[in-house]
Amino acid sequence: GRLCIRIEYGEQVYGILVVALPGEYAIDIEEQELFVEMAGDIAYALHGIEVERRRQAVEAELATLNEELEQKVEDRSKKVEDARAEAEKRVEELSRSQTAMLYMVEDLNRQSAELKNAQDRLVRSERLAALGELAGVVAHELRNPLAIIKSAAYFLNERMAGVSDEKILRHVQIIDAEIDVADKIIGDVLSFASVKEPNIM
Repeated sequence: GRLCIRIEYGEQVYGILVVALPGEYAIDIEEQELFVEMAGDIAYALHGIEVERRRQAVEAELATLNEELEQKVEDRSKKVEDARAEAEKRVEELSRSQTAMLYMVEDLNRQSAELKNAQDRLVRSERLAALGELAGVVAHELRNPLAIIKSAAYFLNERMAGVSDEKILRHVQIIDAEIDVADKIIGDVLSFASVKEPNIM
């Protein structure tokens, strides 16, 4: 005989698992339940791999954005240094007039402080914007399937209100707990990026 089941997690179908067994095992209820549980574990593992791949992609994108921001900071710093060099050159040209020299030094310090403050504000704004956008992507990509899984778990709890099979109940509880963990992680990311996203619970 054969046992056949789809390997799926939420709405994602990963494939079909087919196992050839002797006839007496294929019709055994306990063997069938073990087969279903094994398929669920495989689907959960595949889902974990997919989530990890997405996390790595987000980290890679963050690294790229960080490099771009650092390059922008370096470019702006060079402009500040160029402006400082030009100002010092002008100060030297006006060195015969002490009043003019003092004026240029004060003006240089003021411009440098203004440029540094503007640069700091720009860097913070671009970092927060990038993090907020990525956090929104993460929330959209992960919270939708989490909401579906949460609804499915709730449906199973309702349907199994009178069922005494502890193994099934335990796995449903595991699903609920892992959904809460994943949702908390998403919430932490959104909080760090100051992005408000509705909670699925």
